[in-house]
Amino acid sequence: MRLKRVACAAFLASFGSALLIAQFHADTRLVVLHASVTDRKGKLLTNLDRDAFRVYENGQPQEVKIFRREDVPVSLGIIIDDSGSMSTKRSRVEAAALAMVRASNPQDEVFIVNFNDDAYLDVPFTNDMRKMEQGLARIDSRGGTAMRDAINMSLDYMKQEAKKDKKVLLVITDGNDNASNISLERVVQRS
Repeated sequence: MRLKRVACAAFLASFGSALLIAQFHADTRLVVLHASVTDRKGKLLTNLDRDAFRVYENGQPQEVKIFRREDVPVSLGIIIDDSGSMSTKRSRVEAAALAMVRASNPQDEVFIVNFNDDAYLDVPFTNDMRKMEQGLARIDSRGGTAMRDAINMSLDYMKQEAKKDKKVLLVITDGNDNASNISLERVVQRS
């Protein structure tokens, strides 16, 4: 009887160690693609279905497994030229920026960068309309146009602080850059 118990214990011990070694592997991969489609006149098309899209990876067609039409929240940076040449346009720019944010998804997060000779983060990420209004109202248009520096700063801020998958930078300006330290090539490379 004792021999049977020892044999049974040895069998269970070896079987138990096999259970510890066994591993389960699963390979699931879902790639999320956000798409906005416009017609030739720039009008947004919102009634497309799954069959209107073809997705390829390394030249190989991929199946679209999940398809949704929805307003996806975004992390939005509004970069506004506050140089001297914008002084007569500033009130219209503020009104347009606020109208756009009001019409956006309420889950969007927005930051505001103003720039002239330098770039300033005036409103960190928020969806509080009052904070955005205050940030836009305290600006005094003057100086040159350091647009590339403002975009570069906004890219850094977006990469560090954005919480949404979809990211957008909107630049509002009336002229060419005449005050930046960073080159256009470097900004394009970083984006």
